[in-house]
Amino acid sequence: MIVEDDPTASVLLTSVLETEAIDSHVVDTGADALQYLENNSVDIVLMDLGLPDVSGLELISQALHVSQSTEIIVVTGESSADVALEAVSLGAKDYIVKPIQPERLLITVKNIAERIELNRKVQALESGDSREKNFNDFIGLSNIMQDVYQAIESSALSRENVFIHGEHGSGKSLGAKTIHDLSDRADKPFIKLDCRIIDESTAEQDLRDALKSAEGSTCYVSGVTRLPKAAQKEFLRFIEGDHDVRLICSSVTPALEKVQKGELSEDLYYRLNILPISMPPLRQRGEDIDLLANFFLKQFAKQNQKSFMSFNGNALALMRDYHWPGNIRELQNIVKSIVLLSQDTKVVTQRMLPKDMFNLGGYTSNKHNGDHGGQGIFTGHEVIPIRDLEMMAIEHALAVCNGNVQEAALRLKISPATLYRKKPTDS
Repeated sequence: MIVEDDPTASVLLTSVLETEAIDSHVVDTGADALQYLENNSVDIVLMDLGLPDVSGLELISQALHVSQSTEIIVVTGESSADVALEAVSLGAKDYIVKPIQPERLLITVKNIAERIELNRKVQALESGDSREKNFNDFIGLSNIMQDVYQAIESSALSRENVFIHGEHGSGKSLGAKTIHDLSDRADKPFIKLDCRIIDESTAEQDLRDALKSAEGSTCYVSGVTRLPKAAQKEFLRFIEGDHDVRLICSSVTPALEKVQKGELSEDLYYRLNILPISMPPLRQRGEDIDLLANFFLKQFAKQNQKSFMSFNGNALALMRDYHWPGNIRELQNIVKSIVLLSQDTKVVTQRMLPKDMFNLGGYTSNKHNGDHGGQGIFTGHEVIPIRDLEMMAIEHALAVCNGNVQEAALRLKISPATLYRKKPTDS
């Protein structure tokens, strides 16, 4: 809904939204806006502050009282930051200063629309109305996780060997257990062998014991690329034999690299890597971070009899921009420490987050990290030029978005043309 008493401005707003097929309804007074909200479902309100019958700031509170699920973007001719900040403090999600720039308008509306859609998915998840709620212990609504779920389901229906690739803490073990739980061997034991902790002198015997105990069931061999050469030969003999064991292996290091270096048997690799599954790192699952963080928060709060219920918007924004080198395990540990060490409250603010999340020094995509000793760019007495900060932000956005300029521009809140002009030539 557009609340604007200037016909020229309302026509401009409507026409810009129509370029992205966004439906809109125009009213020119605060009274009409409240009446429309009472009788219709409205996701976003574009609200001018200079209305003829009521103060726009007053209308914000009234509108949110009528429709708590509606998000408000203030459109104002006031250039004063104080007015915009007051509007945000009253519940507006963002503000746009006239004259309106179409790019800025569309980016703001799209960002809020995406957040609304994510909230709806989260509500469906929590109410049990979505498919992901019952997908074993996985939490995630992102498209990249949908692909993982499909691969896991397909693998569970087969008896071929599965190889799961992924960084530390990305969920490889959970993926293996889910395949077992969805298979026709779910009622049988799930045998695990961690090659990272077995002794080289006993590796062959440990492998034989694990495989023998998994007869008729599933054996999950994690860190398989660390198996000593002799144990690899033993493993290959077992696979070539007549055994009824479903094998699921995993590795942090790309297994093919180990093959090329001569550290992993090529024959063993190709017998294990029949059904490959890639577990994405958390930094590629931006839309899942809010969901995971709040899930862990409620879980740990309940376990420790605390009042924590959610993270505020600033904290979540900071977490979405963090690199997460330790993936889900790191997120889980951070949330647990917040619950255990912070003063008990319902909402987690950005001040409760670890300090290393507050600077760009945590981004591994940032080429300038080495220039500042890995301590973060806002420490000490050094002042970083704005142009360098801008380039660091662009490089990080492109890395997070896997080189997708359109997505990076949207998240940076600039036009794709501007990003093409400013981005490094080697990106």
